[in-house]
Amino acid sequence: MPSSDTFDPDAPITEPDDPRYEARVIRAFVRKDRLISIPARERKRRVILRFLLDQVLPDASPVLERDLNLRIMRWNPDPSALRRFLVEAKLAQRDGGVYRRAVPISGGPPANDQADNHAGTSGSGTTSGSGATSGSSAT
Repeated sequence: MPSSDTFDPDAPITEPDDPRYEARVIRAFVRKDRLISIPARERKRRVILRFLLDQVLPDASPVLERDLNLRIMRWNPDPSALRRFLVEAKLAQRDGGVYRRAVPISGGPPANDQADNHAGTSGSGTTSGSGATSGSSAT
């Protein structure tokens, strides 16, 4: 874990930073449950993207793009930029219009392993075309 005054740009983005630094960054950029701006500095952006990932993709479940947009818009009015940042940072994966978490959930197995472990356990014996869930029927 880096100290609060050092930053290794080659460190994996999933590696947490100094907890005090992360708390300061989150306090500076998140106000009243809103991301007030997207940090320009890489180190701060990493903190915010890890935070946002936990808010909008809390588990390995696939999410349709429109539903991810709604989740992100609860935090910030620019869902396309934040979606792109999550994918570019390899925190989320995109397959067509379906997104899923690409990194392990705190202390758990990698996200793909979690999704694979749940595949076929719904009792229906069938899989939908995209495998995505949206909370409402697809149109």
